[in-house]
Amino acid sequence: MRCYELTFTRFNRARQNSLYLTGVLLCSIFAVNACTTSPATGGKVISFNTLAEEKRIGQREHPKIVKQFGGEYNLPKVKNYVSDLGHKLATISELPGIGWKFTVLNSREINAFAIPGGFIYVTRGLLTLASNEAELAGVIAHEIGHVTALHSSTRQATGKMAGLGTLAAGILLGKLHRSRRYPTILSEPGVRSRFPGRKIFIPNRLRH
Repeated sequence: MRCYELTFTRFNRARQNSLYLTGVLLCSIFAVNACTTSPATGGKVISFNTLAEEKRIGQREHPKIVKQFGGEYNLPKVKNYVSDLGHKLATISELPGIGWKFTVLNSREINAFAIPGGFIYVTRGLLTLASNEAELAGVIAHEIGHVTALHSSTRQATGKMAGLGTLAAGILLGKLHRSRRYPTILSEPGVRSRFPGRKIFIPNRLRH
């Protein structure tokens, strides 16, 4: 190999290493700046959203979700019962004052989920399966826990950090690979155990 070829190879390796370290440094900076304290656990989690920002996200997405699931279930007795039960549970959570909203969706689908900002949803299909208040309270408390643990923000932040890691690796390889991971709809054991033999789906994402 000629001298100038050796020089070019060394320069190229040094350049790649420098770019890689820059990518890693960017990841570290984002991780430090994105750390916040989980109200539920007291531990540090990676979150790119403040509680106020999560509230705005929830307010933006709420009408879409209601429409997607066929509107609200407007029987006052049922609406008030679920709302009262939800607020009783929320008052003893780590975030009692964020303006919780509990909505019964007019859908036969067996479903319960939460979105950022304290928006909790249960379907009328799920209500028909709950044999007592304790079972329903367990489901609602489970979803309140997702919100207070900054569950949604942590998941979003993890995706952003993974994206930064991919960027750093892409720089090292001299090319970028564009990929998108779509979270699946999962069946959660904590809820499933309350309704043995039933198939319950809990969305773990916002639908856009």
